[in-house]
Amino acid sequence: MKLITLLLVTTGLLIFSCTDDKKSNTCGDDFVDIGEDCDNTNLNQQSCTSLGYHGGTLACTSNCQFNVSSCEEFGRCGNSTVEGNFEECDGLNLDSKTCGSLSLGGGSLNCTDNCHFDTSNCEQGGVCGNDVADGIENCDGDDLDGETCESLGYHGGTLLCDADCRYDFAQCETYGRCGDNEIQDLYEDCEGINLNGEDCESLGYYGGTLTCSNCQYNLTDCALYGICGDGLVQSDEGEICDGTDFDGATCISLGYYGGTLSCDTNCSTILTSCEQAGRCGDSIIQSTHSETCDTDNIGTETCQNLGYWTGTPGCNECQLVPQECNGFVAISSGNQSTFAIDKSGQGWAFGNNNNGKLGNGTETASGVPVMIDMPIGVTFTSISGGEQHACAIDQNSKLWCWGYNNWGNLGNHSYANALSPAEVYWASTSPDFVKVSAGGRSTCAVDTTGQAYCWGNSDYGQLGDGMFSSSDEPVLVTQTGGLLFADVSVGQNFACGISTSGNVYCWGRGAKNILGADSGGETSGIPYEVPIPSGVSFISIESGFYHACAISTMGQLYCWGSGLNGKLGQGDEVPLSSPTLVNISVSTGETIISVQCANSHTCAVTSTGKVWCWGDANKYKLGTGDQVDSFVPVQVIMPTGITFSTIATNYNHGCALDQYSNMWCWGENQYGQCGTGVISGNNVSLETIVEP
Repeated sequence: MKLITLLLVTTGLLIFSCTDDKKSNTCGDDFVDIGEDCDNTNLNQQSCTSLGYHGGTLACTSNCQFNVSSCEEFGRCGNSTVEGNFEECDGLNLDSKTCGSLSLGGGSLNCTDNCHFDTSNCEQGGVCGNDVADGIENCDGDDLDGETCESLGYHGGTLLCDADCRYDFAQCETYGRCGDNEIQDLYEDCEGINLNGEDCESLGYYGGTLTCSNCQYNLTDCALYGICGDGLVQSDEGEICDGTDFDGATCISLGYYGGTLSCDTNCSTILTSCEQAGRCGDSIIQSTHSETCDTDNIGTETCQNLGYWTGTPGCNECQLVPQECNGFVAISSGNQSTFAIDKSGQGWAFGNNNNGKLGNGTETASGVPVMIDMPIGVTFTSISGGEQHACAIDQNSKLWCWGYNNWGNLGNHSYANALSPAEVYWASTSPDFVKVSAGGRSTCAVDTTGQAYCWGNSDYGQLGDGMFSSSDEPVLVTQTGGLLFADVSVGQNFACGISTSGNVYCWGRGAKNILGADSGGETSGIPYEVPIPSGVSFISIESGFYHACAISTMGQLYCWGSGLNGKLGQGDEVPLSSPTLVNISVSTGETIISVQCANSHTCAVTSTGKVWCWGDANKYKLGTGDQVDSFVPVQVIMPTGITFSTIATNYNHGCALDQYSNMWCWGENQYGQCGTGVISGNNVSLETIVEP
């Protein structure tokens, strides 16, 4: 006995001395810490059956606790409910059975702890344990009543008898059986109506209805529609060839420069020989056939060495089309970095590259625009730079983010930094998005239906779901009373949105009454309606460092929140608790078309292409050529003959697009964020065009 005790103690010490090198207390890191049942897909070697349930699929919640909802559908012994497929009885619940109803005479029928009938007190109940299967016993000891796993419908295994003289199917169940709603690939094609994702077409037939019989495919109806290999070219079914019949086609007639066709078992032509001869469209530049490019392959040519600003030369019929080189259509500024999209949908970035926020696969700063490392086939239509990360919307209205990810602000179900764009994670199908805003530590976006989603840090409830818990994947912003959003913008620890009815809602930290006077400066974890002037309706909004500005349907600009450095444009530093009109000296009919809120200053673009800025002028960020703060809007010094259409400001620099799709920047240039080609501490006092 002492020896056994010693062995148990020693074994326990060995077990607890084996620790994983990885030490973390973070839910979501795939490591089961103390206090956690599980972590993501790491279920700590547990399952529904190990937890006492009869079946189901064990899952893990976002809080790292077991989700047994699927298990509970199968039930468990001890819940006083008789699960007919697994139990005869449960506690005092005998399922209305008696010794008499079981043809065992009189007596008292009981239930075992394993939820099987105990017939020992029935007059004809038999004696479990006498190695003879009698009464209602399935078996007794080694007496299995002539049955095996296979005779009972399983595909294999060893049938055993449990202590209640009932079959123990544990080893049988590892092999499965036809009818258990689970397809065992070694033995079965299908299960009932579950055809394992197959149909007649996926099996190569041209039509018909696939059915399942005894867990094997019944192809009778499929065969009526035919299949490739019958020697007949059925072009209406997509056959290009069949055997040696190519319907008159040759490599040359298909556009290749030579070669011999062959046909594969799928009735498609094998072009190997043709491809060796090449053709226009194979992505290989063949100068012997006068090709200067091929599809997306333009060789070593770039728009820059062809004399154009940026982008990618086009290719038409294997000839370069440099006219497709172009400038920018969208810009955004981050902290010490700048982002842009050209007309082809290619993303560009320059400036500070800490944590890979330029998205080009490195962490090296750049004083000139570098291409964002975009996935093949993806183009961007909208881009937003944040404090240490950036996000974009692609041509399919899907979201991508990259850079710093300590708070999950990339939304890709991870907390690891991404040096190139990572697609935002969705447990199901991603919605289609029309707006994305990358802020300091969080990100928000609006989809085509007006639903708003946020992710990242939520210390102040800036995700808007009322939970005050950070999330590495999008969460739905609480939108009560039919609230729908047309625009959203993330500021410093808060976010604001414009509803489809033109009202303003903000959530998160309520510093400087950014949430409105009625909020009392308090934090709100759900959208809080900001009081707006009577008769005013808004169409767009931008958030900054505890201040925000919105453009009305009349093209006027209203700002509120922190007035530090005069960034509200009211001539003072007094904070405002509701949207207040900014007086900009515009001519008759001239309206505000774009606004950007930075940390300590604000800039706006008018419909005539002029730019006005106000607030902190340190490092020349007001674009006036000096460093004199202005508490009221002052006009940016414009290059001769140039008008601007949109503006991007953040922290200490700004950039704008002109009517020719060129970009101009000014302000701090310590990390090359003005795109002058120089990474230094030299600030740019006046608007300077961004060169390749």
